[in-house]
Amino acid sequence: AVLDCVVEYLKEAIDLGEKVVPISVNFSRRNNCFANFVPSVYKKLNERSVPSNLLEAELTESVFTADLNMLSMNINSLREKGIEVSVDDFGSGYSSLNMLKEISVDVIKIDRIFLEDSTNIEKSKYILETVIQLSKQLNMEIIAEGVETKEQVDYLTGLGCDIFQGCYFDKPISVKE
Repeated sequence: AVLDCVVEYLKEAIDLGEKVVPISVNFSRRNNCFANFVPSVYKKLNERSVPSNLLEAELTESVFTADLNMLSMNINSLREKGIEVSVDDFGSGYSSLNMLKEISVDVIKIDRIFLEDSTNIEKSKYILETVIQLSKQLNMEIIAEGVETKEQVDYLTGLGCDIFQGCYFDKPISVKE
């Protein structure tokens, strides 16, 4: 499983004395359905002596169509253990302002769709600006995904976004690299 690979990588990097930064792992609606989801994540970290703050639980938006009570309990449990929780691809399909009201997450990752050219570019700009402002007011970090140009960085910076992810900074690389 991806989580096992990430925990093993983190353990090896720590043991080698390398500078280690948190790594995000995507969890889906299927993970949220299991009552032992959070204990199993924490157990894997403990077994390898990996600090929980080096893992970020990245939830895909489809998770928010599941049982919100269980989801809320799982998110709160992860956060209590020091695991940061983010919502991936926000705005791509299942986004809901109610979700932002009911669920406490640390980070919102805005989907790249708002940076792509479309016939509704003005609407995209207004939505992007509003989501960034709203996230800041709710004390959530905001990450813009799919950033590929300096113009996008400048535009997003002007809107108040200060964390970016995308090929403008680097292409995906292997662990060895």
